[in-house]
Amino acid sequence: MYLRAFGPGAGTRRAVRVSAEDRTRLPAVELMRKAAELQMPLLGDRRTVDGVGRYRDGLHRGRPSFYLWGAASRLETHLAETIRTR
Repeated sequence: MYLRAFGPGAGTRRAVRVSAEDRTRLPAVELMRKAAELQMPLLGDRRTVDGVGRYRDGLHRGRPSFYLWGAASRLETHLAETIRTR
């Protein structure tokens, strides 16, 4: 599976392939840890989001690519912030 982190300006970074440490299965807790290791250095001063969710980002080299975000997707979060600032 590939994970794609994003920068403080919401631009995506290169996809990083992650594999199960035991080479057979990738438990959710391991996936979350690997995603946090990729994402946390890029957050800067940005606040964290509530909850957690895994969202499909598309395909990368023919394999599924995902991003982890809060209980609502990045799109839903963006739309809510846009409506709130109007």
